[in-house]
Amino acid sequence: MFLLEAAQACLGDERIVSDHELTGFDQLGDQVTAHFRQRSTGETLESVTGHVLIAADGMHSVVRHHFIRTKATRFGAVACSGGQQRKGLPSCLAARW
Repeated sequence: MFLLEAAQACLGDERIVSDHELTGFDQLGDQVTAHFRQRSTGETLESVTGHVLIAADGMHSVVRHHFIRTKATRFGAVACSGGQQRKGLPSCLAARW
């Protein structure tokens, strides 16, 4: 909750969206459209279009599955960058772990 509270304090409550789940995305040219549903009701929500999609959707990532089609994802120090899977952590992250 600390991160949520810090983001709300910095950005304001109206900029923080919760109870949303990314269900997929489409890329066309230099834009990407993200599709969502409301977790609590299952209702399909309005899609959002922008120039960048930052994949911070967790271990069972819809975005990761799109680029790396494995049946099961388990944490094992695997870093993904630009849709490419690399074993081990990049040197810039290794020192932090």
